[in-house]
Amino acid sequence: MGIGILLALLAAAAFAVASVAQHRAAARTPTHDALDPALMVQLAKDKLWLAGTGGDIGGLGLQAVAMGFAPVIVVQPLLTAALLIAVPLNAIVDKRKPTRAEMIGAVLCTVGLFTFLAVSHPREAPNEDVSFARALPMLVGALVVTVFVVLDSRRRKPGPGRAMILAVGAGTLFGVCGPLLRIVATHVDTPGELVTTWPLYALVVAGLASYLLLQNAFQSGELPAPLAVFTILEPTVAAFLGLAILGEAMSTQPLNVVGEVAAAIAVGVGIVLLARGSESASADSSGAGAKTHDGTATDPAAAHDGTATDPAAATVPPPAPADAGPTVVEAQNPA
Repeated sequence: MGIGILLALLAAAAFAVASVAQHRAAARTPTHDALDPALMVQLAKDKLWLAGTGGDIGGLGLQAVAMGFAPVIVVQPLLTAALLIAVPLNAIVDKRKPTRAEMIGAVLCTVGLFTFLAVSHPREAPNEDVSFARALPMLVGALVVTVFVVLDSRRRKPGPGRAMILAVGAGTLFGVCGPLLRIVATHVDTPGELVTTWPLYALVVAGLASYLLLQNAFQSGELPAPLAVFTILEPTVAAFLGLAILGEAMSTQPLNVVGEVAAAIAVGVGIVLLARGSESASADSSGAGAKTHDGTATDPAAAHDGTATDPAAATVPPPAPADAGPTVVEAQNPA
């Protein structure tokens, strides 16, 4: 299981770098409706987005291999570490320091994750053979959530609300990908068997839809809010389906359950703090370069070194010399 944990953490790092790159590329692309393929066509022309996609592909590969060494209920919570890496990385790219809320949130998430793993004692299912009929409720549920998200997002304007509802759809579908990856990774022995079994095709459809919805979410708001929602839902949905569909198990001893609940609360609070702290820092940074009290635009960098980059500021005449005062007064008063 140790190899699976290491691979899951490496996958989380890859996803973090990919999220920062893709958010910046999607944010500068015109807004599209949910699941509009035209968005992918435009993003495919952006080198930054393509680099982020490469990170996602690498992360998915690491996640798939990790599923072969550890159960879904272990791998998916560890992928939450992507948020711990993405938020500080996003701050660095924004040329600022992480806020206090972000640092506290990072500690809560880290401690909560490892506490959960320590007290839950996750166990693999003795028999993970999953028929299509057994997985059908999972697939139907994913379809219902997708339809709701698409319809609801179309009535919303770009902003945090739209970004988070789209992230709900992306997180749910990507959570479904976890058990599907586990089935493919542990039950496919030959290439011929791979292309003739239903999990592969379900995985492709759910993965592509999740990916597109996440890009839609990135277009609609700052990175922390949709990424936090996505990060919460993905492991939650995957772990629940691991228990319900794959027959995985965790400790149900009373003290262990209390520890599991406490750890889950810590992770949830930590993620919320990370999202709010980053949004606050982003708002402060935007406000600093927006306008002063007299309505003129300012540049923080210029203010720091004493130079002015605002065209309006450049039209302000220089102050008169100290000895010019009496001359001006005399010119105005001939007497």
